[in-house]
Amino acid sequence: MNIRIRPCRSEDLEAVLNLQKTWVQEDITIGMGADSLEDLSNQLNHYFYVVEKDGRLVGYGHGRVHEADNMAVFEDQEKYFELEDLYLVSGERQRGLGSLLLSEIMDRVKADGVERFLLYSSTKNLKPLINFYEGHGFKTWHVKMYL
Repeated sequence: MNIRIRPCRSEDLEAVLNLQKTWVQEDITIGMGADSLEDLSNQLNHYFYVVEKDGRLVGYGHGRVHEADNMAVFEDQEKYFELEDLYLVSGERQRGLGSLLLSEIMDRVKADGVERFLLYSSTKNLKPLINFYEGHGFKTWHVKMYL
C-alpha cells in the first residue's frame, strides 16, 4: 500500500469533484453541495492537498488565509487560515489519514508565518468531528443548533 499526501494539481480537480459528489451522496452534512470544476480551479492554491492511495485519490483538504476583522477569537488584522474542506472517503477514515492530511496543510500554513486557524462545519455527526479537531489543538468557538 502506497499512501502519499501531496499538493493538488489542476489535473486532480476532476477526481476531487468526484470525491465531493461522493461526499454529497453520503448525506453527512447539512446544506452543503459539490463545487463546480471552475470553483475548484479558483480554490487551487498551495494550501490545497490530496491524499493518494495506490495511485487513486481518496481524500483532499484546502483553505485560504484571511485577515481577521471584528472576530471574537482573533485580533483585528491578524492573519488566520480557514480550513474550507477536509474529506476522506468512508473506507479510509479512522486510519490516521485525516490527521496526516490536516498536519500537512497546517505545516504549510505555519511555514508561511500564519499561526491561527479556523474552521466551520455543517456535519451531522458533531461529536467525532470535535474530538478530531480538539486532538489537533482546536478549541470550540461557538455552536449553532436548530429544532
